[in-house]
Amino acid sequence: MAKIYGKVESGPNSTFSPVETTLKQCIDFGFNDPNCFMVTWTEGGCLFYNYSPITKPMLVVETEEDSGSYVAIKTFNANTCPATFNDIDLTFKSMNGDTYPWSKTADGVSFSGCRSGWTRFDRANGRSVCLQALKLSFGVTKPAAISACQQAAADIVGVETKEELTWMFEQKNNLVGQNNSLWVDGERVPECLPPIELKKVAGCNDFTWSNDLTSNVANLSDKNLADMSYYDPYQARPENCLVVWSVHKKLNDASCTQFNAASGVICGYKLL
Repeated sequence: MAKIYGKVESGPNSTFSPVETTLKQCIDFGFNDPNCFMVTWTEGGCLFYNYSPITKPMLVVETEEDSGSYVAIKTFNANTCPATFNDIDLTFKSMNGDTYPWSKTADGVSFSGCRSGWTRFDRANGRSVCLQALKLSFGVTKPAAISACQQAAADIVGVETKEELTWMFEQKNNLVGQNNSLWVDGERVPECLPPIELKKVAGCNDFTWSNDLTSNVANLSDKNLADMSYYDPYQARPENCLVVWSVHKKLNDASCTQFNAASGVICGYKLL
């Protein structure tokens, strides 16, 4: 356990220990409970924070020594005593082996609730998701990309905000380069596709999603964020699925079955 003078600025509810405990007892209880990732202690009592898919991120701020307020954070790899608090790798390891990192802030640390390597985004209606870009083989099909997400205990995910889209492009460029694309969730409803003889006429952008992670389609009607052509201009085939496109730095519609320029996928899972 890494102990600091601090307090919880915001976060999920704690479990209160009604039994009067010393600071050492409070820390020992937290250390021996496999579900507990943090405890706080003041003269008023000991509070336990057990890991669960929390809806609110945790923010801990450091306090002065005379505050009498302590925070002890569980970390599984501190075999030696680091020189400073900033030298500690604060990572919680759950009973199933998943790791959940803390992030250093200007005046403390924060805990998003996402597994290591995943990034948290808070969406509409109080939903929060953890996202990760996966690199796959060039030309990967959408079904294979969906399967890769499922193997990572997640699902293929769509884009809800400009912030997410910007992050996805950064991930794509770092992971597979500028000249490649990533699959994202979404498939245009058939009624939105104009007849082939009117392929230059814009259709509509009503999409269905394969899961409940995505619901907002505002990005798909914004020409600054999405480039919708409805048909492949060279092969006259419908483009009803979505990719994070490499050239235009936008969302782009692509053939669901014949697009062969993807090198990965954006996966996500929901925090409860």
